[in-house]
Amino acid sequence: GYLIGSTGEQRLYRLTDDYLKIDSTFRSVVLSNNHREAPCLRKHDGWYYLFTSESQGWYPSQGAYQSSKTIKGLAKSKLIPIGNRATFGAQSGQVQKIGNNYCMMANRWSQGWSTSLDTSSGKEFENFLGTSGIRFAQRMLPITMKDGYAYYDYYHKIKYDWNTGTVIPVQNG
Repeated sequence: GYLIGSTGEQRLYRLTDDYLKIDSTFRSVVLSNNHREAPCLRKHDGWYYLFTSESQGWYPSQGAYQSSKTIKGLAKSKLIPIGNRATFGAQSGQVQKIGNNYCMMANRWSQGWSTSLDTSSGKEFENFLGTSGIRFAQRMLPITMKDGYAYYDYYHKIKYDWNTGTVIPVQNG
């Protein structure tokens, strides 16, 4: 297992076999100095893909990825933008495997927030939580990964074929 720290630079550490400590025999790898956040590492067909988001706080931001055949190769790999400039109104999040497919679960932090937070009364946190807990949503963006390249897009509707384990994006036409 690996651990990625993301505080101004992204640094990857390997964990010991029991996942309780940093493996001292593995030299940590600086993956990016570009103030990226929300790192999510996946391996698919022999390639490592690292998906990240711009550091924009709670705002929608540009997602990007790096890919390499080796973990250490990610340090020298190019940061490639993915999706659109604002990740379809969200921020890059975890990558979930659903059936035989991977999907970016992009976080929409502003979903359901009060339109005007009353910061003078100290109630802004209460307004943020609302009556049913933290309000946020995710956009499921099916990912295609092949030979070190990745692509995702937004679809208004997504279906799942239980027989084949396939995520099916639906669009007009």
